[in-house]
Amino acid sequence: AMLGATTYKDESYDSYWDETYGRKGTLVALAARATYHFQFPDEIDTYAFLHLGAGFERWNQYGTPPSLDELDLDPVTRFLFGAGIGAKYYFNDKVCALAEIGFDMAYFKIGAGYRL
Repeated sequence: AMLGATTYKDESYDSYWDETYGRKGTLVALAARATYHFQFPDEIDTYAFLHLGAGFERWNQYGTPPSLDELDLDPVTRFLFGAGIGAKYYFNDKVCALAEIGFDMAYFKIGAGYRL
């Protein structure tokens, strides 16, 4: 199992007549992630993962909207859930390439890893 934290920044823009206004938000997620590994060939590490946690959203306004009632700026805390499958291909004992598919911060992820 693994415990980690991640940040994700989301921005939305609205326009009203010739003025630009809207809100910018930041989501900070804190989740625990559990993995179950299936070892097929020695070089490939396949696994399933599940994570549960909380997301904390905060919004800031920019520009001047026609009325403050139109933009919801209240902080939000939400439940986070994710699950998927992944695989790591090890080039040697330390370095690997990885890919994950599932319902998570992104539906598809690719990257590289280094084992300590």
